[in-house]
Amino acid sequence: MTAQLHTGSARRIDIVLAGGPVASLQAGDPAAPPVLLVPGYTGSKEDFGPILDPLAGAGLFAVAIDLPGQLDSPGPADPAAYTPAALAETLSSVAAGFGRPVLLLGHSFGGLVARAAVLAAPGLFESLVLLCSGPAAIGGQRRATMDALDPVLEAGGLAAVYAAMQASWQAEPDWVAPPPDLAAYLERRFLTSSPAMLRGMADAIRTEP
Repeated sequence: MTAQLHTGSARRIDIVLAGGPVASLQAGDPAAPPVLLVPGYTGSKEDFGPILDPLAGAGLFAVAIDLPGQLDSPGPADPAAYTPAALAETLSSVAAGFGRPVLLLGHSFGGLVARAAVLAAPGLFESLVLLCSGPAAIGGQRRATMDALDPVLEAGGLAAVYAAMQASWQAEPDWVAPPPDLAAYLERRFLTSSPAMLRGMADAIRTEP
């Protein structure tokens, strides 16, 4: 599947905020009702690529962003800056820039950020959709995997973590190699991310009440 590589007619635009630029993909008429799409942990704006044009075609102004520290959005070097509450401030600043209530969708960890933003500033948002976003901290195998990768990140950085993740996935009996262009994109996306973001969001996912 190469969905992230196909973003249709979406325009790549940096949203300038006081805390730094937020990278976005935008499709549709900027005067139309805005819908803001927030990616999950280790995700990016491109995850919403296949739905940007359909949303625009439905009469909406579709805006997908990278959260700070993800891919094309620079972020602070402090892991504490990547809690849902802290990132919700960035999200609220983006939403305020539209000048009218925003339809908000958060995927996975982005759902935790979206929920925090709505609770902190409900007047900025018209609606909230949570996509594959749990109500609290994760557990089970996903939690165990994140715990196991903590020392790998400390010892070898992002490249070592990515290599360990690849080895784990490839050991699965149903693993299928992605096309080379998608594999290259996913590797670049991960290695471009902020290590502080990776630590901070991981800690947040493991402690969300």
